[in-house]
Amino acid sequence: MERTDKATEFVVFCIENTALRLGVSGAELYQVFKRLDAIRLFLYPSYPTLHTQSKNYIVDEALEYLRQHDPDFMKDKAKDERLRYEQPNNQICILNQAIVDNHLHFMETVTLEKEVRNG
Repeated sequence: MERTDKATEFVVFCIENTALRLGVSGAELYQVFKRLDAIRLFLYPSYPTLHTQSKNYIVDEALEYLRQHDPDFMKDKAKDERLRYEQPNNQICILNQAIVDNHLHFMETVTLEKEVRNG
């Protein structure tokens, strides 16, 4: 495979995996990168450095580029992207013992399977 073929494969990899993290289609994100001319100005020039990094690192770099160059697009996606990337803590804190005594009752225990993530 020639260098340009590998670089093009890298560009597709970046767009598809960044889109996956954002919860948008690859076609939608491709249009954003195309509008910003980011494929020519960012993805291809970044190939020599980024292609040796992990998928998460590459996607993080693409997201940072988008935050800097298209904050309006990222503003809508930031919350969803953050929830996909971080693992939220779904615990609650009840400060009043009367609420606990009067409203919370043990019903059952459930064993949860650990989610396996690719990447």
